[in-house]
Amino acid sequence: MNKLKQRSVGKQVFFTFGTLGAILLIIGGLIFFCLRSIERSNQLQSRALNKLALIHGTALDVGELQTKVLRQLLASDIGEIKRLDQTVRDIEKTNTEELADYQTFLETEKERQLYDRAMQTRKAYWEQTQPVLALGLANRDASPRGVGMCALRRVATNWPTGRSACLGGVAC
Repeated sequence: MNKLKQRSVGKQVFFTFGTLGAILLIIGGLIFFCLRSIERSNQLQSRALNKLALIHGTALDVGELQTKVLRQLLASDIGEIKRLDQTVRDIEKTNTEELADYQTFLETEKERQLYDRAMQTRKAYWEQTQPVLALGLANRDASPRGVGMCALRRVATNWPTGRSACLGGVAC
């Protein structure tokens, strides 16, 4: 300290500002690296949220698809039947695109296996939905207790929800 007092005022000011500058550079460097870490964390969270949004959208699409298929089967107006059939096909197309987008988010082997299993189940579900749509387009089933409801029940039962959907009290 005694040596510092012996220096001129200009050198003391220069030393003080140099010390403050060095401290500010250290603080700036720490803030820079902290912000980079926060940015990486935000990117990971954003990726996870995108994954969840795609999964949620696909789940909603499946529910809407089942509703539209049932409405098409029960409809009697040919215009409404065709409109519902087109809506079902549009939902299936959207669902296919969302699942293709989701494939880009797969990171682990377990995720890939689950995705492949879901795609196989989805394919089987869509194949079993086709005859139900054909019945609706043919407008053969005017009764909710007829053949169409049995076909729809088989489709709903085979969807991997773990529950059987007995529609309209029909024993098929």
